[in-house]
Amino acid sequence: MKIQAAPHRTAKMVALLREHYGALFKQLVFSNFLLRHKEALQANCCTVHKFTKIRDSHEDFGTHDGALLPILDKVLQKPATKNFYLIHLMGGHSLYYERYPYAFAKFSAQDIRGNYTPAQKLVIAQYNNAMYYNDYIVTQIIHRFADKDAVVIYMPDHGESLYDRGSPLAGHVEENPNRLMLDIPLIIYASPSFKKHYPQKWHDICAAVNRPYMTDDMIDTILDLASIKTPEYQAPKSLINVNFDATRPRMNQGHNYQNIPL
Repeated sequence: MKIQAAPHRTAKMVALLREHYGALFKQLVFSNFLLRHKEALQANCCTVHKFTKIRDSHEDFGTHDGALLPILDKVLQKPATKNFYLIHLMGGHSLYYERYPYAFAKFSAQDIRGNYTPAQKLVIAQYNNAMYYNDYIVTQIIHRFADKDAVVIYMPDHGESLYDRGSPLAGHVEENPNRLMLDIPLIIYASPSFKKHYPQKWHDICAAVNRPYMTDDMIDTILDLASIKTPEYQAPKSLINVNFDATRPRMNQGHNYQNIPL
């Protein structure tokens, strides 16, 4: 499904995670872990911080997202009865050529079709490689939960514009984004065990595929998936709820998504 990214910057998203996700799930006796790209670079690479600070998404530390997999593996060796994991990836953030190892350099400028300059074709190829590697990482994460009673949600925080419609821009701008920067994919994976134990929830997930959505409301969807009800929970904002409000305007910095240019 395709959804609209929230307009918040990373720091604001972290505040939301701390205030709502972490505190809420801790109160409900979930074991909470935040695995972030930076942890993989520290001297003790197996240290996992519980809801620590996330660096700005544009920082680079010279490694790749695959370094998080051993950290995740270690955490999964000693699970609690209930577990809630947040895994923060660099994904396809620029600079694109720094986001993947040489083994994933599948595409070159010669593979890119269209009316682009040689330099632009090279950047597009590098972005494709970054996405190729990101797909691998996300798949590896999902595989690690396939034998558990689990749901995995994947979503980027924004899209990218790569010289689209004659534009010289490769990247995204938060101040005046177009729809290419706001439209993002949302993947919800349910393990066979989860589908067996919660068939109605899997049905509700499947029924939500074509609904319009925005990431501001993700907390209500997660609460629904975990069967958690709080005074702040709003069923019309939960993507998988039968009472989901598909007519609710999706706003970005005061602008209705429907009026934002392509």
